[in-house]
Amino acid sequence: MYKRGCGRDIDEAGIRQFTAACPPFHALLLSLGVAQFNWCIRDTRARSIYRAGRLDLFSAVYLPFCDRYVTNDSGQYEALRVVAQEANLDVEVSRYAEFRRAFLIGAGAAQRP
Repeated sequence: MYKRGCGRDIDEAGIRQFTAACPPFHALLLSLGVAQFNWCIRDTRARSIYRAGRLDLFSAVYLPFCDRYVTNDSGQYEALRVVAQEANLDVEVSRYAEFRRAFLIGAGAAQRP
């Protein structure tokens, strides 16, 4: 991937240094790993919990810039939650229903005397 993007090759130490310095690239690599597991390695009889589309997985590059990432897609939620955890990113990946519920609880508590 690195050579295709910049036109030159890099050794393992260099790619490790680049990955550590560029959290969006690290998140992208991890999301590709989740995709490979789901589409290529996982037993086809096993239930797929990481079923996310390409664009859903490319959204992993935004995780290092977010405090909270909200999605209404269960496959994207599971996949990006794993990416955030494995990359040690300080982001909360949450489902839209949980996000919305937090506002409803807060609104109800504010109206109580």
